Formats: sequence, C-alpha cells, structure tokens
Amino acid sequence: MSAQKPISTTKKEGGVHLPSFSLEEMQKRQELNDKITHDDVARSHTLAWIIIGGIALIVGFAFLYISFKYDSTGNKAFRPKSMEFIVSCISLSFGLFGVIYGTVRTILLSLRIRKAKRELEAF
Repeated sequence: MSAQKPISTTKKEGGVHLPSFSLEEMQKRQELNDKITHDDVARSHTLAWIIIGGIALIVGFAFLYISFKYDSTGNKAFRPKSMEFIVSCISLSFGLFGVIYGTVRTILLSLRIRKAKRELEAF
C-alpha cells in the first residue's frame, strides 16, 4: 500500500466522520473536477473526429477506385481530371486530417485528465 496523507476529520451528529477541508482546498478540488469534466467532454468530441475522418477515408478510397475508368480498348486508365478523382482527393485529405487531429487531441486530453486525477488524489 502506498502511504497517503492522513485526512483530518470532524465529528458530526450520529457519529459520522467527514473530512474537513479548508475553503482553498475545496475550491482547488472543485476546479480539478471541473477540468476533468471539461476535458472528458472534449475527448468525446475528438473521438467523433476520428470516426468522421475514418468514414471520409473510406469514401475517398471508394471515389479513387471509381476514378479508374475503362478506355476504348478495354484497359483501365487513370483519369486525374475526372470529378471522381477530385472528390476522392478532397475526401481523403479531410479524412486524414480528421483522423490525425482526433488521435493527437485524444492522446493529449487523456494525458491532461490523468494528470488532473493524480492531483486530485494527492489531496
């Protein structure tokens, strides 16, 4: 077991012991809890970026496949001036951005939440 800081207690009616904190400690604990809640909601939003980015990548690859068309001899030819290729480039770039942004932001927010929880446990 790890050594923890003893909690000072005050006796209330009925023999129940409640921890007593100073006003500054209570405000700091409330700030940490608010920060954890805010970061957790933000992390949920970044997970949505990952999902939307993944869907955009799938759509982009589908349009990239469609941009290969058969020429008059029956061979598949790549046509970079086709509308399908332009849509695939836009979709792939948006999807890549969404996945990278969501992943990096999720990792950073998870680290911030972990740090705030450790500070909260230190009280």
